[in-house]
This record gives sequence, structure tokens and C-alpha cells, in this order.
Amino acid sequence: MAIQDVRRFLFGVLLCAAVPISFQAAAADYKLGPQDKVRIKVYEWPALSDDLAVGDDGTLALPLVGTLKADGISVADLAKEISSRLQKKENLREPPYVSVDILQYRPFYVLGDVQHPGEYAYRPGTRILTALSIAGGAYRGSDFQALRAERDAILSRGSLNIYEGKRRALLLRLARLESETRELAIIEVNLEEPGELAGVTSAELARETSILTARKTAFDNQKASLHAQVETYAQEIGGLEARIESLQKQQKSVQRELEAGRILEEKGLALMPRQATLERLSAQIEGDQRDVEVLITRARQSIIQTELALDKATDDRKKDIATEIQQVLAELVEVQSEIATHEELIREAELSGAAVRGVVADQRSMRFRYQIVREDSTGVHKFQVDDDARVEPGDVISVERVAPESGSAGGLRLGGSGSGMAHWRAPPVVPSR
Repeated sequence: MAIQDVRRFLFGVLLCAAVPISFQAAAADYKLGPQDKVRIKVYEWPALSDDLAVGDDGTLALPLVGTLKADGISVADLAKEISSRLQKKENLREPPYVSVDILQYRPFYVLGDVQHPGEYAYRPGTRILTALSIAGGAYRGSDFQALRAERDAILSRGSLNIYEGKRRALLLRLARLESETRELAIIEVNLEEPGELAGVTSAELARETSILTARKTAFDNQKASLHAQVETYAQEIGGLEARIESLQKQQKSVQRELEAGRILEEKGLALMPRQATLERLSAQIEGDQRDVEVLITRARQSIIQTELALDKATDDRKKDIATEIQQVLAELVEVQSEIATHEELIREAELSGAAVRGVVADQRSMRFRYQIVREDSTGVHKFQVDDDARVEPGDVISVERVAPESGSAGGLRLGGSGSGMAHWRAPPVVPSR
């Protein structure tokens, strides 16, 4: 068998399988969660393929497929669900070939007695010691480190101000879109008591109001143009109906003259050429009437098409506004997450700066207690681990310095195989992901 035939055979087997999935073995058992980014490929419909991030509500949205629950399931299960939905939606004989790959894991966070607390990209196989090294290692007290903590706090405050500005801009944009939905000519915002929009300037409000006015004017002009077309067709129909009425009168006159001619013909007084001329005129009038009726029918059809175009323009505008609202809400969720992160970073930087001069000088005798804060479908859980414990995406790792005489790190079970290495046992309430 030729190599190309073998390839075709293998590809056919893949397409006939229930849901053939191809992705890295390291990600096979991983459970997805908010902020994970995945690449979805539907080989029969390349237009459906896309790179998506799991939303904070744990869902993904795909055309034709709809909204999918992604939180807490593997990429294999997600691909299977997409393939199954497409098969049912399109009444396919075989499920389409779908693959889902993890492009980027959601980040993890390191806080406490480390050189650089913050958010870090997750890599499979990361352990506590790895995370500690990524964060710059254990915190080492010095005047320079105190200055660095203060600098980090200043930088985080600057980033916080930027994100708060983005948040205000998004909220103002959302207010404008809601005004468009209600077909208002103004944005209902009171700058004296703005609530969540505190800090919005009159210039920012004027800019969004100008956008609202421009879009409303454009849509009103479009509607007015379509209404004008309907009126023009209606006037045309009126003129054509008047013409038909005139033709009908002419036809009655010709018919009367023809009738009179027949009477004279019976008496032998009628002129045959005159009768023939009247009959031709009657036939011509009938033809003109049919032509005018066709024009009236076309004008009425044009009115119907124009009214449908007006309805479609209205529906398209509503859909566009709804889509923009969803985009703004998604951006607000991301910005709010950034704000919360930078607020926590500021707090940790300030605490680190305040405590830097009380650090124990003897680095060799330092011991640390590690705590993981992990959120899953059952809630938020906190538990202490040793330095060999595995880190999962989304974990918040807290590193705390403890005195040497405090013994084992926070009540961990130490020992095993005579190595002196602590072994982590996750509490029963924390499900494996």
C-alpha cells in the first residue's frame, strides 16, 4: 500500500471515530477553569475554529454550538461535547473531527516572603520550589529590598489607576449602549452623584454622547430614507391607479361607440373601417390596463421589500448593540480581576516593605511555611503543603517565614524513606483536578 493510501486510511479512521482528540498527553487529565486559553479546531468547518479563553463563569461560546460549560472538564470531554452538539445540530451521519489544545494555562500567584510577589504563567509540572524560584526566591531583607517593595507598590498603584480608568471608560460605554437600547438621545449619568462612575469627566461624557448622537442620527437617516422610498412607491401606485381609472373610462366610451356601430351595422348604415379601428383601440386599452396593473403589483412588492429592509435594519442594530454590551461586560470582568490583583499586590508590597528590616539575618537557618489557596466547584480551600507539592493553575501560594525552632512547616507530616523530605497530603475536601 502506498504511503499516501496509508495516510488517507488513517485520516478516515480518525474521522469515523466518535470524537478523536489529539493534544499533548500532559494536558489529557487537566480540568479546565476560568482564564485558561484553548485552541479549538473543527476540521470540517475551519470557520468555526478559534482561540478562546474560558470566561469567569466557566463557559465558552461557539457559533452553531452555543454556550458550553468548560469549568471542571478535560479538553477531551470538551472536544467530545462540541463534536456531539455539531452532529445533532447539523444532522450529520458521523461526528465531525474536533481537537482542543491548551494554548495557555491560567496563571498562579505567589505572595508573602518572596522577592517578587505577583502573577506568573503556569507550566505543567510546577512545584512549590519552582514557583518560589520563579518569584525570585526567598525574601532577603535589605534597604535595597525595602526600596524595591516600595517601588513595586508605586508601580502597582500606577497600574491600578490605569485599570480603574479603563473600568470607568467601560462603565460609561455601557451606559451609552443602554441608552441606545432604550433609544434615548442622551446618556443618563449624573456627574455630581455618579456612583460607580466616580471620576468621569465632562469631556469623557461629551465624547460618548457624541458617539451616541452620531449613531442615532445615522440610524434615523436610514429609517427616514426607507420610509421615503415607501412613500414614493405609494405615490406611484396612486398615479398608476388614476391612469387605470382613465383607461377604464376610455374603454367604456369605446365600448359604447362599438355598440352603437353594431346597431347601425344591423341597419346597413355602419362603416366597417370605423368598427375595425374601434376594436383595435379597445384591445390597445386593455393591453395598457394590464401593463399598468403589472406596474402597480411591482410597486407594492417594492413597498413590502422596503418595509422588510426597515425591520432588518432595526433588528441588526439591536443585535449589534447587544453584542457590544456582551463585549463590554466581558472586558469589565477582566479589568475588575486586574484591579483586585493589583490591590492585593499593593497590600503585599506594603507589608513586605514594613517588615523588611525585621528579617532574620542567618539565611541558612530560615524555614518557611507554604500555604495554597485553591478554588474549585466546592468552594475556596486553604491548606499547607511542603516544598515538593505540585502547583495547579489558579493557585495562590502564600510563603511565610517561620522561626527555626518552630519545627515542621506548619504542622505538616514530615518523614518517609529516611530522606527527611516532607510529603504533602491534600485534605479530603480538595478534589483532584
